[in-house]
Amino acid sequence: EELHVHFLTRPAFDELLKQTQQSIQNTQNPRTREILSAELAILLKASGTFAAQYLKDDAPYVETIPADRWESESSRYIEEPARDSEEPRLIRLIDYVEYNVHTTPQALLPQGSILVDLPGGSAGQLRHDLILREELNEVDAIILVIGNNRFGDDDRTQHIFELVKRKIVSNRTPDVAANMLFLAVTHWDELNSHASVEKALGSLRPLQRDLPAGYNSYHHHGPNHDY
Repeated sequence: EELHVHFLTRPAFDELLKQTQQSIQNTQNPRTREILSAELAILLKASGTFAAQYLKDDAPYVETIPADRWESESSRYIEEPARDSEEPRLIRLIDYVEYNVHTTPQALLPQGSILVDLPGGSAGQLRHDLILREELNEVDAIILVIGNNRFGDDDRTQHIFELVKRKIVSNRTPDVAANMLFLAVTHWDELNSHASVEKALGSLRPLQRDLPAGYNSYHHHGPNHDY
């Protein structure tokens, strides 16, 4: 069992810098320009700190970490620092991180199955949108995870649901599309009143327009399967 950290090549990272700079110049939205400018600063700081060690001109640099070091070392490759952190972000130089794990004979998924944790469509990170669009062309099924801090009134959530509709729902019959989609709502246990539950449900309902027709006849949600 190993963890493989695949870094971008230097040309790929330079292209990402170029695309971010061009997006700053091309956008007419002041808020978008501000977000992209902040992201450019993060990219430049990461490059200045880590490029010499990790960005190679030809083949990507790959770092291998055995399972007994995952707990102590893997977070720096897969977790963003706190939003207000000033530390350079190594994660911006990483293409993807791959865990190889052993399963048991009782595993529900077939041997060789691949689970992909897709980015959340974060504004300003152009690679995240590219990864999201490309992977949605390849997946056999997708679990849409949303929480009480990011329901249907969140721009990023709406963006992801719209991409899923365009890539998965629109080109398939409702029954096929519905069986490819699963909706997981986290932090539901923190909704401790009828009013908070109704508010959450009201925020979730706008997302239903992007789900396949008849989705709720294939899936049932909630403690009593009544949502």
